[in-house]
This record gives sequence, C-alpha cells and structure tokens, in this order.
Amino acid sequence: MNLSYSILGIILLLFAFGSISFALVSFRRRISNMHTYFSLLLFSSFFWCLGSGMELLSWQAGMKIFWLQFSYFGATTAAPVWFLFVLSFGKYEKYLKPQFIASLMIIPVFILIMVFTNPWHHLLWPSITPVSNLPGSLLIFEYGPVYWTNIIYSFFLIIVGVSVLIHMLSLAPDNKRHKIYILILSGLIPIIFNLINNVGLIFVPGLDITPIGLVSGLLLIFIGVFKFNLLDIQDIAHKILIDNITSGIMVFNKDDELLEVNPATSKLGVTRDNVGQNVNEVLAPLPEIKSFYEKEELDNEIYIEHLDIWVQLEVIDLYSFEETYVGRLLRFDNITKRRKTEEALKISEHKSRTILQAIPDMMFVINREGNFMDYNVHNEIKLAIPQEDIIGSNLSSLGLTSSDLDLAMAKIRMALDKGSIEQFEYEIELPSGIGYFEARLIKLNPGEVLAIIRDMSEIKEIQKSLLESEALYRTIFENTGVPTGIFDTEGYFTLLNQKMIKFLGYSREELQTRKWMEFVYPEDLPMMLQYHQKREKDPESAPKIYEARLIDSQKQVHTSQINVDKIPFMDEFVVSVVDITPLKEVQMELTESERKYREIFENVQDVFYQADNQGYILDISPSIKRYSGFEREELLGRKLDELYVYPEKREELLNIIKKEKEVVDFEVQLKNKRGNVLYVSVNAHPLLDGDKQVIGVEGSLRDVTERRKANEKIAYHMELEEMIMDISKNFINKPLELFDEAVNDAIERIAKFIQVDRSYLFISSAEGDYPTNIYEWSAPGIKLQMEGIKKLKDPHFPWMAKCFQESGVVHIDRIEDLPDEAENEKELFAIQNVKSMVAVALKVYGEIIGFIGFYLVKEEREWDKETINILMLLGEIFTNLLEKRDKEKALKQSLEEKEILLKEIHHRVKNNMQIISSLLNLQLNLEDEEKTKGLLKESQGRIKSMAMVHEKLYQSTDLSHINFGEYLDNLVKDLFYSYGIPTDSIKLVIDAEDIEINIDTAIPLGLIVNELVTNSLKYAFPDKKGKVEVGFQKVEDEYILKISDDGVGLPPDLDVETTKTLGLKLVYSLSEQLDATLKVDTAHGTKFEISFKEISYEERI
Repeated sequence: MNLSYSILGIILLLFAFGSISFALVSFRRRISNMHTYFSLLLFSSFFWCLGSGMELLSWQAGMKIFWLQFSYFGATTAAPVWFLFVLSFGKYEKYLKPQFIASLMIIPVFILIMVFTNPWHHLLWPSITPVSNLPGSLLIFEYGPVYWTNIIYSFFLIIVGVSVLIHMLSLAPDNKRHKIYILILSGLIPIIFNLINNVGLIFVPGLDITPIGLVSGLLLIFIGVFKFNLLDIQDIAHKILIDNITSGIMVFNKDDELLEVNPATSKLGVTRDNVGQNVNEVLAPLPEIKSFYEKEELDNEIYIEHLDIWVQLEVIDLYSFEETYVGRLLRFDNITKRRKTEEALKISEHKSRTILQAIPDMMFVINREGNFMDYNVHNEIKLAIPQEDIIGSNLSSLGLTSSDLDLAMAKIRMALDKGSIEQFEYEIELPSGIGYFEARLIKLNPGEVLAIIRDMSEIKEIQKSLLESEALYRTIFENTGVPTGIFDTEGYFTLLNQKMIKFLGYSREELQTRKWMEFVYPEDLPMMLQYHQKREKDPESAPKIYEARLIDSQKQVHTSQINVDKIPFMDEFVVSVVDITPLKEVQMELTESERKYREIFENVQDVFYQADNQGYILDISPSIKRYSGFEREELLGRKLDELYVYPEKREELLNIIKKEKEVVDFEVQLKNKRGNVLYVSVNAHPLLDGDKQVIGVEGSLRDVTERRKANEKIAYHMELEEMIMDISKNFINKPLELFDEAVNDAIERIAKFIQVDRSYLFISSAEGDYPTNIYEWSAPGIKLQMEGIKKLKDPHFPWMAKCFQESGVVHIDRIEDLPDEAENEKELFAIQNVKSMVAVALKVYGEIIGFIGFYLVKEEREWDKETINILMLLGEIFTNLLEKRDKEKALKQSLEEKEILLKEIHHRVKNNMQIISSLLNLQLNLEDEEKTKGLLKESQGRIKSMAMVHEKLYQSTDLSHINFGEYLDNLVKDLFYSYGIPTDSIKLVIDAEDIEINIDTAIPLGLIVNELVTNSLKYAFPDKKGKVEVGFQKVEDEYILKISDDGVGLPPDLDVETTKTLGLKLVYSLSEQLDATLKVDTAHGTKFEISFKEISYEERI
C-alpha cells in the first residue's frame, strides 16, 4: 500500500470522527431547524469520510468494496441535506414540509438499494479492476447508470441551492454576505473535485478525490461557524423572541407576501402554513384587519365578530440599512379581556345607578344628634319638608310624635353604640293624610347611620284588603263543589272544606290530626310520595294533575283525579279531589270493547282498510302481513295506486262505488312485498265523516289467489279433458293411411298444451335396437332432430331403459343433475341443447315398444306429479292406439274374413272400453266430491251405449250393420232402469222403425241418444212426472232421430253450440261427426231433432 494513500485515509478518518463529534454536540444543543439540518450534514460527512478513509486503509479488495458501499450513506444524502440547510438558512421554512423532505430522499434511498444489490444487476459498477496485484492496491471502478443518476441529482440540488444563495446576496446586508459566500463555496468545491475526478484529470488510477473536496467544503463551513457566526445566535434569539412574545406578529415583504409569523397569530387563524401567501389571501377571513393594514380603518382597536375577540393593531413599515422599503410588520394584541372588563364596569355602574333609582325606599344619612347629612329621595315622594331643605334639618322637623321621635333617637344611639341593625315603625301626618313608615338603621361610621325609610302606607292598605278578602276566599273555598283541602310540608291538613270532610268520612278534628297521605291506596302511595318530594324541591317538576286511589272511612276505594299545587309564598299545598270511579268503570268497559274490536280487527282473515279521497291509506288491519308480507306501519300513508298491478282497475272500482254506492267481490291484482301478484276480492263502500260527507273509501280485502288458482286448475283440467276426449275421438275409426297424420297432430297439441319446445313419439323395431317410426314436433325456431335420432340405438341409453322398466316414466328437471350412470343420455341431451325433459314408456303386455317424450331447450322446469300422471295417461292412450294400428295392419293379412271381423269387434270393444275407462280415471283424480257419482253414471251410460252396439254386431250375421230400432228400444229402457224410473211416473213412448245402419253411424248416434235421454231423466222432471218420446224413421235417403220430453225445458239463453256442458257438447260434436242437422225446440218442454244421411261404411280388408 502506498504511504501517501494511508496518510490521506487517516486524514479522512480524523475528519469523520471530528464531524460525528461536532454533529452530536450540535444536535443536542439545537434550538432551530437550521441546527438540525447542520447536524444531519455532519452525519452525512461522517459516513462519507469514514467509508472513503477505510477504503484507502483496507488491504483486501472485498473490504475496499464494502467500505465504499458504506460511504454511499453519506455520498447520497450529503447534497439533499446541504440543500435543506441552505433553505433553512435562507428562511424558506414554507418549503420544509415533511412531504417535501420525503420527496427529496426518494432518489438517495433508491441509490442506496442499488449500491448494496450491485452484484445482482451491476448497474452501479459494471466492473471493478485492481490497479495491481499487490495487497491494498487501489480499485478502478467502471461507472454505470446508477452512479451517474446520483451525480446528476447531487449536482442539480447543489446548483439550485447555490442559486438560492445568490438570490439572497442581493437582499442581504453587508455584514451577512460573507456567510453566504462560505455556503456557496461549500457546495461548489465538492462539485469541482468530482468533475476533476470524472473527466480523468487525476493521474492516479483508482483514486477518488471527491472526499477531499467534501473535507475542503467542511473546513469552510467550520470557519464560517467559528469565525463568522454562521449559526448566528442573534437569528435564533430573534426567532425565540418572536415566538414567545404575547403579541401576534406578521411580517410581509415589499410584495405583501407573508414571510414570518409567530404562534400568537394562530388566534386569528394564521399559521406558518400561510407563509408565502399574499396579504389578500392571508387576511381574507379578517376583513377588519385587512382594512387597517391598507390604512382604510383609522381606529386601531377592532372587534372581530366571528372570533368574538378585540384586538389592538399596529402596522410598522420596515426599511433596510440603505433606507430602502423592504416590507411591513403587522402587530396585534388581544385586548378582549380589557374591553370586556371595561364593558363590565360600565354595566355594573349603570346597574348600580339603575338599582338605586329603582329602589322605592328613601335613604338618609343621620348623625347622632338626629341631623340629616345626606339623602336619596325620588322626586315624586312628598315629605313634610321640601327636599332642598333636608340637609341640615333635624328629625324633629319631620312631624314625628314625641314618642316616635324619642324611639328614633334611641334606635340611632343603639345602632351607633352596638353596631346592630335597628328597625322601628312610625307615623307622620302628611298633607295627603297619615303616612305609615318603616325605618331600618345601619351604622356607616362612628358618628353616622344610614336610615332606609320605606313607605308602608300601601302595605297597610293591602293588609286591610287581605283581611276583607279572606272572608271571600273562605266562602269560595267552602263552595268549590269538589273536595278541597290545604296541607303543610309534613302532610297535615291545615284547612278543609265540607266536601272533603264528607268525601273522606271523618270529622274535621280527626282530619286535622292526620296526614293527607294516610288516605292514599297503598299501591299508589310510592308514586304520591315521589311527587310530593319533587314538589317540595321544584313545584314545576311534579305533575299537578294525576290519578290515584283514595280510601274513605268505610274502607271504600275511590279512583280519583287529584289536582295538587303549591300555594305561592307559603309552605302549604292545596289539593282538590274529583271522584272519577264511575267514569273509570265506563272507560274500562270501552277499553274492553275496543280490545275485543281490535282483536277481531287484527286477527280476522279478511283485511279491513280505509283510504282517503286521494288514495292514501288511513288505516289497515295487521292481517295484511299474512297475505302481502307488509307490516301495517309500512302501508300507512302510502297510495293504493302503488300496490295495484293495473292502477286503472282502481279507477274502475271507484266509478262503481260512485254509481252503485258499493262494490261486492270486485277482483283486482295487487303486488305483495316481493313484487309477486296477489288476486284480491274487494268489498267496499264510501267512507263518511260526521257530516255524512264522503272523505274516502273503506272496505275489506280477501285473498282469492288460491281460489283463482283452483279455478285455473279446474279450467286446466277441463281443457285437458276436452283435449284427451278430442284426441281419443279423432282416433276412433281412423283409417290407417291417416294414422301418422293424427299422431303428429296429437303430439303437437299435447306439446303446446304443456308448453314444451319439442316432442317425440318413438316406436322401436321388432328387434328393439333402433326406432322404426319417429313422430316429432318442434316449436318455431327449434331445430328438428328426427334424422339424427333415427341413427341411435337403444342400448346406448341403458339408464333411461332401466327407468322405463321400473316406473314407466323418466323426468329430469335439470339435465346437469343426471347421475353418472346416465353419461350417454347427458351427452345426447347436451348435443340437442336439452335443459329439462319428461318421457313416458309405451308398453304392450309389459314390453316397451317405444316412448313419448317432451323436451325443453330454452329453460328448466320442475315437473309436477299431476303433469306426469297426465302424460302417463296419454301414454296409455297412445299405447292403445298404436296397438290398434298394429292389429288393424295384421287384419289385412288375415285370409278368413269372419275371424278377422270377430277379432276386430273384440278389439274395438276392448279399445273403446279402455279409452273411456281412462276418461273415468281422469275424472276420479280431479274430483272428490258428491257430484262425481253423477259424472260416473253419465260415463257408464256412454260405455253401455257403445258396448250395446258391439253386442248387436257380434250377434248379427252382418258384422257391419245393426238393427237400430231394436238397439234403440233396449238402450232407452236400460237408461230408465239405470236411473230407477218407475213405469208409472215418467211415460216412455218409442216409435222406431227396424232400420239397419252401419257401425260408423250407430256408435255416435247411440251416444247422442244416451246423452239426450239421460239429460231428460236427470233434469226435465223435478216432480218425477212426465213423458219421454223417442222416434227413429227414414224419409227417402235421410234418417231422422227425434227425442223429446214435456218437462221444464232448457234455459232460454242456452246455446248448444257454445255450451260448456260436456253432455250437450258431446251431442253437438257427434252431430258434426255425422254431418247431421241439429234442431232444438223448447216451446213445450224440450225436443231434439237430428237429421242425417248414413255415413258410408269403409270396408275392412
């Protein structure tokens, strides 16, 4: 190691330890921010010099690098701290905020992080090369971008600081300029040394002379401190003096910008945060002071209203040593206390003067001999001698009697000798009459007393009047009409009227020895005692009127209204009692009645309400919560229109009330708290006031949502029944070539009815491994899947096959909920975009021949049991129809017509019976009432009418025609027997020709006869007396069926074509099937005439 490097290293170490010692002393004795920043500058120099010195003295390269990294604690912070020191020296305190200082230290912190992480990124020193291989040789550092960032940042801060110092030179007096020169050089010298080092003017490789520049700058600062008082105590003393002076100080420069304030200015809301602001901005909240500052206000004592303080102001213009104007000093003193004291003295003096003037008494200063020395008498008071002659006159001149004069002189001597306050009364004869006076004597000094004389003439007159009014008072007291008494603070009666004596049932003497509280019911006594204690402390704190129970001498309890009040100027209380026991009994009855009414009001199932003419709810029963979810309080004051789904319905309701004076069972739709729709039946009428004027509407609401749902459910079932009947009817005698069309029509109708997006009917091949026939319907916009489905094989869907075998049905609310074993089904449904589905198996003799399915692709659905049962019923119907179709196909292949026809008859009987049994099952599921028996009986009649046709066919040699006259006779007589009609009550007349008609005509015609005769037997004869006529003839090529009765007839407004009655609807439908003309005559009873031509019988192959 070179000796010169070691010496340089030792010098740097000495400066390092000198800096840290000086820094610690300076920091402990700091009295301003400038001292703090000076101490921090010395701390930075310590780190820089210590690190640089140890680098020069280290032998190993690794230690040299470590100490160089250590030196960066000073190298990165020295420039920012020097800059802060300069700002503090220049009194730029407004910039030295914590956030400003923190922003200055961001780059130094970043540089330090990069210094100690250089081995990872090499952005500070890309390479480090020893000068030689000798131990302790210097290192040559290649400088990276981080190094230059630190240099540029440090240079920038020093140049800005130097610029600030140069600006200060133009304003500073001569005796301070040498300090500024020292600070400028202390910043520039390290820059110059660093520039020499960075441009390569040093011919010693690896030697950084910047620390030498730092040491030079420090030497200059030390010289400035010790020789030129750089940290001048005068500035510090000046600041301490300003900060601790009680007066508020604001210093403005020549541009009226605030330079300095002391803490006292905070009373006006001005703090060091305002430093740098213009006077207009600083004094904007203080317009009174601003006017004085601008010399618009001459009075230097100003009241600041919003701060409620008085201040005394002084403005001093400031000049430099060269007599140049440099600014203003605004000083203020808080004189609020002084001004308030002055005001208080004025008020006190005024009060004293006013009190003396207001006191009606006369005041005299009298000496021991009875001579008047001074006086204070109002002008309006007339004395025995003129007021101007009072001073110097004697008591004897006032016109006192000799006895009163002797008494007065004796009292004066006693007051002077004993120092006691003496008092006496006397009379004087005045021009206006005898005057009564009271004198009070107070010793003023050893020879004089103050005599306070009060005119008692009016008081004497008042006392006389009181004696006269006492008699009147007692008369009123005795005749108040209610029990009244007066008791003292201990509760003893001091006075009672006769009503009170009678009410309590004791003698006056007994009552005056007992306390008032002794007559209070025990349970009410604590309350009464509490009120009495409050009344003694503050009469206004206790209620004057309240209810309590009192007990008389007969132990009878009286519920009473008690009125107690304190008698002014006396320690006594007056009490009056009103027995309200009868009133309470009536109130209890009313309360009980109201309770019962309220209980009914709150618990009745219907909701009672009242609304005003504007529709605002005045009252509503709490039972509204059961229906709507609203609390009663939530609805009070709200408009009814807000609850209507269709507000125009309320207008309709009001119009009906206005016209009819009431509305009954008017159905509207209201919204509950969740926004759901409620169907409500309204009964309402006008709400009247006491003058019978309409002030609103009142009525009741009944939730009929369930009734509405039940009606909709009934309508749904009726529509379903009609659809099933129509589908079944459509397949009766349907030719094979039209079968597929009928199936497609049926699955479309069913799909639309249950509102699905797609429906299928699958029929498996004989082998059961693929579908041979597929019937499909899709809603508009839904893609058909038929072609793709035809290629599928049943074994691909074992889970569905298993469900069909076990329960005959598969229903899936959410496809995502399919079990793991239904993986194939889930994949297929995903391809078809199916979200929910239901399918019903088609079974023949326990074997699955296919299934009918209904799919939803737009939404999911929970399939209810009722819908599933309906679809299973439809599955049975389709099974029967498919079986019928297959049988009919098989008939074509038969060689023996007799055998084929017999099988057809048996097949027809079986299928028709099954179809109608299905109808009966549906009706049994829907109805569980007594009228079900009637429905079953009607259905049984229909079954028999069809069964008898097949029976006649089976017995006939012509298997396609029957003798309808014979059939008609048997059918009608069987109906009479079924309904238990005696032969002597309702007469039966049959006029039917023996006419052969085919089966396609006979079956619907037999059903028509069954319906019409059944209606006559059930409804035409309430008294079970009358006649039924049935006729059947052929006129030319037209057949005429007549059925009539002489009963009560049909309702006049009944339209057979549009009636919803199943029987008549069936008659009308079957008539259309026969292409017949239907006539109805209700002139005498009821007569049906049906004329038609025979339907051509389609020959079976």
